[in-house]
Amino acid sequence: MPSDPLTYACTCHQSGLVLLFYRYFTSSPPLLLPHYPLTTSSLQDLYDFQKSTCEALGLTGKIRVAKEGFNITVAGSVSAVNSYIESCISHWSSAGLDLSLADEKGIKDFFKPTKGCACVFTHLNTRITHEITPLGITNYEPRNWSAVTYLNPAEFHNMVTTTSEKEGERILLDIRNHYESRIGYFAAPEGTGIETVKPQVRKFSQFPAFVKRHMDSISRSPTEHKKEQGSAGKTIFSYCTGGIRCEKATRWIAENVEQAPEDRIYTLKGGISAYMAWFEEEMLSGRRREIECLWKGREYVFDGRGSLGLGNERERKKVAGCHGCGKEEDRMGKCDVEGCELVLVVCEGCEGVKCCESCGDVDEKGRRLICDCEREREFGLWGSEGMKGVGGISMKRKEMKEMGKREARLDIDIRVAIVE
Repeated sequence: MPSDPLTYACTCHQSGLVLLFYRYFTSSPPLLLPHYPLTTSSLQDLYDFQKSTCEALGLTGKIRVAKEGFNITVAGSVSAVNSYIESCISHWSSAGLDLSLADEKGIKDFFKPTKGCACVFTHLNTRITHEITPLGITNYEPRNWSAVTYLNPAEFHNMVTTTSEKEGERILLDIRNHYESRIGYFAAPEGTGIETVKPQVRKFSQFPAFVKRHMDSISRSPTEHKKEQGSAGKTIFSYCTGGIRCEKATRWIAENVEQAPEDRIYTLKGGISAYMAWFEEEMLSGRRREIECLWKGREYVFDGRGSLGLGNERERKKVAGCHGCGKEEDRMGKCDVEGCELVLVVCEGCEGVKCCESCGDVDEKGRRLICDCEREREFGLWGSEGMKGVGGISMKRKEMKEMGKREARLDIDIRVAIVE
């Protein structure tokens, strides 16, 4: 459940930057001996380096380090952030990445700086964790990193906007949570036949279960699929905020979903953040117009900025509606019930709205019940069987009975089979 602030008050006296970057040590280019595999001592050294460097420079943010890699977002003044980058690229944890201050593009591609300041985070939070982003599969590590192909923003844009009868079924797969995709997502141009799939999961660790249930329940064998699509196979274009969730999610699909030989899985390198930065440069140079952008709406970010936009703020089309009154809106808020904090789209006039009327209800023993909107979303994901472990019923039995008669909504149609 997200607890990040969605607003902030800046007290900084100079402009600043926010960085968003990560590394899996076994992904290409890998971290080699003598640095890998990490020992308990070297992991502690990485933790101490990050914590002490950020504290010395007055940076705020969230840092997760594990034996598999690191996942970092930090913020501060431009000078402090630049000093931090210089320290990072000289540390052993960056060995093999070939990063240099002289390579401005390489630095931007890896660290993905955006405008902000130290105030977008309330403090510095540094942790040693088991996973740098929890997929929900214990001890999972991709067996073959090359099973998924990286696309830089230009390649991603060109492939999604190009139609080809030989490419078969094509899908844009959003790896993020439902409250993120609500305010912004990629959409292919009309005529390409590419659908955007936005799983209604509330946390990343639900993604494998979503894949297993929804892909398996409507799957057909690769042979059946080829009869309809010829030998084209299917293509999945995956994306997330900065790329880290796609790293494991797509490879988990590649390793656990039966693939036809012609199937292709691509992932947007650097994620939405990289695409937004690339497209902004394209507009500034006059090479592209805002109307050509595949990104619609705003990009949800896990800091006080709440979300980021592209181009003219006043002219940008809003893709969501206010949770309270329904009018077009992209302003973020949270359910006003203590302990819920479900991220909602709310206009200023509806600030303080509840996610649903039953939120905060308790049973006769004072235990909190799952609210109606969360129960409905969970039911859409898992059906009646998957709801057995969800405690507390706040909806009327008649309403639940009618809901049970409806077929669970399947948000994805990739026609594949799960390999047990």
